[in-house]
Amino acid sequence: MKKIAVILLSPGHKDGSEITEAACARIALSELKAEVSYFSFDVNFPTDDGLGARNALVESQRISRGESLPINELNPEIYDALVLPGGSGMLKNLSTWLVDKEKFEIHSALQNVILKFYQQSKPIGAICISPFLVAHVLKNHKPLITLGQSSELISTLSQFDIQHEACPSEDYITDRDCKVLSTPAYMNDHATPFEVYTGIRLMIKELVEMA
Repeated sequence: MKKIAVILLSPGHKDGSEITEAACARIALSELKAEVSYFSFDVNFPTDDGLGARNALVESQRISRGESLPINELNPEIYDALVLPGGSGMLKNLSTWLVDKEKFEIHSALQNVILKFYQQSKPIGAICISPFLVAHVLKNHKPLITLGQSSELISTLSQFDIQHEACPSEDYITDRDCKVLSTPAYMNDHATPFEVYTGIRLMIKELVEMA
């Protein structure tokens, strides 16, 4: 049985992991009988009503059904592959892109995990916006990813030595040299939930086979 680590953030379009993408990845991994562990970041986000804060680690347990662990407990040596669902909050809260643009940096804990999986030649599956984060960490290796067909970010990739291939949401791209797999999910305008699920399921299937 393959052991897969999945990184989640507080679920929701704005703050963290996109719920449909995270759920699709979980279903696909379950279908393939992978042993899955979930990890998140112990950070707080303000509530929409401004009356308090919600913790990303606690909130991510809504998707993992209470099984999320702190990111600093993720030891790549005991896992066969890594999966990162998307969501705009991944870019917003795990990088400085919104402030620094082309000089942006990745959250150090996330960067370290990605590098360790890469250095151990273990596959990384990235969904939606997450391929951008993975590819930036691995930019010295000029990885091939997809951000779909219509994202505004596509035009910025060349300056980071990131190769891009357009892809519909029901498909995925594999860079077999870097062992990075990516699928665009909701990066494509008007993608349907079934198209998103189809692309994620196909990507997860190869990832588990590669692991």
